[in-house]
Amino acid sequence: KEVVVGFNFCFGAHRKGTTDFLQEVAPTFGLKVTVVPPVIVGDSPVNSTRIRQSLQTGRVEEANECLGRLFSFRGRVITGEQRGKFLGFPTANLYVSQAVKLRFGVYACWIKLKDEYFRGAMNIGVSPTFGHNEETVEVHLLDFSEDIYGQELIVYVMKYLRSEKAFPGVESLRNQLKEDMVEVRRVLSHLPRFD
Repeated sequence: KEVVVGFNFCFGAHRKGTTDFLQEVAPTFGLKVTVVPPVIVGDSPVNSTRIRQSLQTGRVEEANECLGRLFSFRGRVITGEQRGKFLGFPTANLYVSQAVKLRFGVYACWIKLKDEYFRGAMNIGVSPTFGHNEETVEVHLLDFSEDIYGQELIVYVMKYLRSEKAFPGVESLRNQLKEDMVEVRRVLSHLPRFD
């Protein structure tokens, strides 16, 4: 009865079928055509390519604005290398079933565990200080110390803080992590809407 398409929808061989053509021929088949206009954020239309590029380049706030919600993903807590605990910032290593295409680095996040929300810092990358080369996703929940192995977390990504880099030693990394936590608290000063 009705076909709903985006403003830049094309179909057919060599994408020759345009919305104008569709609106012209649809009545012949008893169809109504609704063309949805673009959603504009800033000066540009929103589309999946723009959202992916925003996430891949650390422009998380832009991606969230384009989505109309917070970018989030789920992960199950698995056993890791225990380096975070050694540094004084224990992390939950996450097994994520779908690849999270974010720029490597440190992020401020809200983390949902069961029905509670916690401030958190996330590192996604390869831990270059330790010569690690396998990509991992780790989150540190602020003001939290329970054992959560096997639990599922939902991570709401709020802001990209800094790139991942190799530090000359453990103490310089520890000092940077302290600074990161101060910034996380500043960025996550209030609980947003999650729906």
